[in-house]
Amino acid sequence: MLSNEAILGLSNARQQIIILPTEKCNFRCVYCYEDFSVGKMSEETLISIEKMISRRAEQVQYLNIGWFGGEPLLQARIVERISNHAQEAMRNTSGRFDGSITTNGYLLTRGLATRLCKAGVTKYQITLDGSKESHDKTRVLKGGGPSFDVIWKNLTELKDSNLNFSI
Repeated sequence: MLSNEAILGLSNARQQIIILPTEKCNFRCVYCYEDFSVGKMSEETLISIEKMISRRAEQVQYLNIGWFGGEPLLQARIVERISNHAQEAMRNTSGRFDGSITTNGYLLTRGLATRLCKAGVTKYQITLDGSKESHDKTRVLKGGGPSFDVIWKNLTELKDSNLNFSI
C-alpha cells in the first residue's frame, strides 16, 4: 500500500520556504494591496526560523528560501542573517541551498547584491512597469518621487559586475 506522501507526491528531498521579513515598502504603487502594518520580523520569529531550518537541513537535500514582502530589502540584514544560517546548515549536511528574492530593485546596489550573493541569494525577480514614463506613474516612492532611474542604474551596475546571479 502507498503512503500518503507517495500518493500526494510529497518528498523530504526538497524544501521551499517563503519569508516576508517586512510588510513595509519604500514604494506606494498605485495597485498595491499591502497595508504596510508589519515593520520588522521579531527576534523571536528569527530564532524560530533558524531552528526550523537547522532541523529541516538534516532531512532535506535541497533548501530554497524565497524572500518577499513589502520590500524585503528594507530588512536586508534579516535576509542576510537567515540566508547565511541556511547556507551553513545545508553545507553541514552536504545539502544545497539557494535563495531567491522578489524586490523592486531600488535598494539593490552592487554592494548589497555582493553580500546577498555571498549568502546564497542569487535569483532575483525585479519588476519594471514598462517604459520610464509609465513606470514612474505607477511605481512611485513613498514620498511621491520617481523610481525608474535608480532601479535602472542598479540593474546596469549589476550587469557590469562579475557576480554570479540571475535576474
